[in-house]
Amino acid sequence: RTALGFVHTHLFMLGMLMFLAVAFAIKLFSVDKSKRYKAFMWSYNAGLVLTVIMLLVRGWFQVTQTALTRSLNVMISGLAGMGHIFLGIGIILFFLALKERTE
Repeated sequence: RTALGFVHTHLFMLGMLMFLAVAFAIKLFSVDKSKRYKAFMWSYNAGLVLTVIMLLVRGWFQVTQTALTRSLNVMISGLAGMGHIFLGIGIILFFLALKERTE
């Protein structure tokens, strides 16, 4: 198994299903009118792109069986971690925006 096997699942769950939930929140609560919505979109999308790129990079090295130096391995893991952090911040901002619009 390589990281490439997880790219489709990550894009499906974090890309399509999350934005389907956002679409419902916009329709039901006008969450896009929140002051936190723009920050959510920037943070979440940046995190999604960075996470998927790092999955692709890690998977490419695994498929080609390229030996990574310790520093390159740590760099890939660190950037993937930053992507996950941006995703987490985005999700928190989304819930705060949702809370703001439902009060």
